[in-house]
Parts: sequence; structure tokens; C-alpha cells
Amino acid sequence: MRTSIGTFIFNTVSGRTKCPHEEGTDAIEIPRMEITNPLRFVGPNDPMVFQISVWNEGEDDSDFALFVEDETNVGGLGIDAPYEFNLQTPRRTDYEGKINTAVVISRGPMLYDYPKMNLHLRSKCEYEGGFSGPYSNPDYVLDLFNNINEVPNGISERTIKFVEPCLGVQWAGDINYRGTFVINEGYPEKMEVRVYNPDSSKRAMDKAPRIQEVVLEYRKVGDLDWNTGRTIVGGTEQNINFADGNSEDPYGFSAVEWILPTEESRYEIQVKTQCTSDGPPDMHQTFTDIVVGVIDRTRPEVYGVPQPSVNLFPGDELSVTFTEDIICELPYRFDVFLEVDDVGSF
Repeated sequence: MRTSIGTFIFNTVSGRTKCPHEEGTDAIEIPRMEITNPLRFVGPNDPMVFQISVWNEGEDDSDFALFVEDETNVGGLGIDAPYEFNLQTPRRTDYEGKINTAVVISRGPMLYDYPKMNLHLRSKCEYEGGFSGPYSNPDYVLDLFNNINEVPNGISERTIKFVEPCLGVQWAGDINYRGTFVINEGYPEKMEVRVYNPDSSKRAMDKAPRIQEVVLEYRKVGDLDWNTGRTIVGGTEQNINFADGNSEDPYGFSAVEWILPTEESRYEIQVKTQCTSDGPPDMHQTFTDIVVGVIDRTRPEVYGVPQPSVNLFPGDELSVTFTEDIICELPYRFDVFLEVDDVGSF
């Protein structure tokens, strides 16, 4: 009898207890858990699914709570997980006692790489505060992660990582406004090509994760294979790379001078972003829309003799054939000069 509190105090020497588990007795609740981590490569908008098995190695059936520690959810990951389990003890029955379930993680609004999270399996009574005092039965805790980064000093870092898409740039400048390009007589040997980095508010192209290069490609209409555009940098001809760290301005626009093909033809051009292969094959590259233009430096010439060549009377039509099609759309891009013998020029 303890007179200070007016009640009896017993020393527990046997039995089964929980919430809290008392020293000297058998624990009714001994939570256990296994996790099968998901595939390493999970798309940015795909669910990350962890297969979970939970069971109780205690002396009797009991209820448990499964939850993720809030402090470990950095970046606003979405978590879909069951909360409550009634786990039968395998000690009293033929039942193995395991329940298989899943925890589904969805990417937060901004990031693609997150710190690991702690998954807890705890007595439901203790989780809901069914007694006062510290937790007497330790949680069973496992890490949620799908990626391991090797960091200096040989220490590995476990993270939850979604594959970040390969950066997709956009056309800018005249090509964006007109949707085409036309190279005529007298045009320089190079043409400015401009693109825009839609992620410029976060980082420059050359700082984007996974990015290797952003190149201009061209080919004749009807050809299958693409050629890489060339430019002059520091007096040396080299492949165009918008992500070279020098071409992009503070607003996300990058401009290069494309050395134009010498052969006259209709051409298709596109910009390809090439990324590293640490992701599904479909996420290794991105492309702009294909733009069709023409390189034609040769003036059209009159072919043959205007018709009719004789007996042309006032008011009759005179037909002139040229060596190539003339763009006869308003506003006209050409002038016509007509010279009539003994009359003059018009």
C-alpha cells in the first residue's frame, strides 16, 4: 500500500500487456514490416508503389496504425496508404499473420528528387494516445526510397526520385513568328536561329538535369536522315549547341548563326534536346515542331518565248513562262517591267 497516493502498487511478474507494455510481461504487440521498393525509374506523373507486408509477432491479436512521419515528407509528396490493421498473432493460429498492402507516392508540385521518408508501424492505441507517457513499445520503422546516390566519403544517400523530363525548348524569333524561312539571292551565308528555354526562371539550359546538348538538325524534304547544323565559334566551325553555356541570355533566349547548306532545295529543320539515358527510352530526347523552309538563291528566268509571239493585238493576254513557280499572292513581292517596240517601257 502506498499511502502517498492511497492505492495499492503491484509488481507485475507475468501476463500479457499492451498500451503500454509493462516490464516483466509478454508483449501483445510486436509490430513487424517488410517493403519491396519500386523500380528505380518512375515517370514524373506515374505513381511510385511500395509493396508492404505487415504482421504482429506479439502474443495476441491487436490493432496497428501505419503512417509516414510528417517531418520526413519534404516537398509535398502525395501519400496514399492504409491507416489501420487488425493483425492476428501467428502464435495462436495456423494463420501466418501477414497482410499485404501498398503505399503509393505521387510527386509533389515542384521537385523530382526528395529525401527518403520514414514509414512507421505502431500500436494503434499508442498512436492515438491511449495512455500517458512515452511510447513503451517501439515502432517498427523502415525507409521509403527508390534511389541511392553515392556522395563523397563513401556515404550513400537514399532518396525518392522521379525521372525528370528531358528539357523541351521552343522556337523563337522569326521562325516562330512566320512558321517558315526563305533564303533568296543576296541573303548572307548564315541565318540566325533562336530558341527559348521554358524553364529559364529556374535554370539555364546547360544547368538542366540530364541534359547533354541542344542541337539544330536539318534535312532536305523527302530525305530520311538528319544532319547537324554547324556554326562558327571563336573562328572554328563546330556543331550548334544551344546549351553550351554561352548562347543563352538572362531571359532564356538562345541565338546561333546557322551556316546554311549550299544546295538549293526545300529543307526541314528541328531542334533536338539530347539527355542522359537514366530514364525510360522515350524520355531521352525531345524535339521542337518541324519547320519547312526554302533555300533558293537563283533568280527565276523567262523560259522560252512569251506567247503569243506574233499577232498580239491590244487587249490580248500575254503569257510568260518562268524557270520556277512565281509566288503570285498579294502583296506581290516582285515588279513587272514590259517593253514594247516603238512604244516604250511600262
